[in-house]
Amino acid sequence: MALGFAEDMDCEEIRRQELIGSSARMAIDELRHALQGGGVYALVGEYGTGKTFLLRKLSTIVDGLHIVNLRRGNDVSCSNSLNGSSMYAIDNFEMLLRKPAIYADKVREIINSASFLVVSISTSGGPIYGGSIVEIHDILSKLQGAKKIRIEVGSDEASKIIKSAGITVNMPLLMKTPGLIIRAFGGRKSSNDDTYTLI
Repeated sequence: MALGFAEDMDCEEIRRQELIGSSARMAIDELRHALQGGGVYALVGEYGTGKTFLLRKLSTIVDGLHIVNLRRGNDVSCSNSLNGSSMYAIDNFEMLLRKPAIYADKVREIINSASFLVVSISTSGGPIYGGSIVEIHDILSKLQGAKKIRIEVGSDEASKIIKSAGITVNMPLLMKTPGLIIRAFGGRKSSNDDTYTLI
């Protein structure tokens, strides 16, 4: 089973995999409690720190949570009872900033019907192109008061996450974005002979 992008994992694999790291566990607890009261939240972290996995894991615990992945263009939720639910997560929200003309209508539709909304956004940035963000000022203004929930991964936690994907990395492990390493090396569940040294 390849463990590359979390949006490509099947729901059984999402259920089996454990959250690793104190900030991820705190973030999922905070979002679980937030679902009861509604509101707008922003889940932020470096690219590859597990934001998509965390949202999908949350959807295995909470019924009725839609997770719209902008990169894939579909709902990647593992929730039951999605019909009629107004609880939404928009994953890879930075795609809207890069290509507003493509994603703006879809995002507006979600935001206008959501009683609970969380957007995940990478703090790594990236190019903004394909149109002016002035065209989406109405969307951004609705997120202005969003409560931020941050995911940070320490070196020890990153090492555990990478090992859980069947990859052994020799120290020094300088990156705190384990998802990048898992994607780069294929995230294969394979033999113990697959060892990589980061330099």
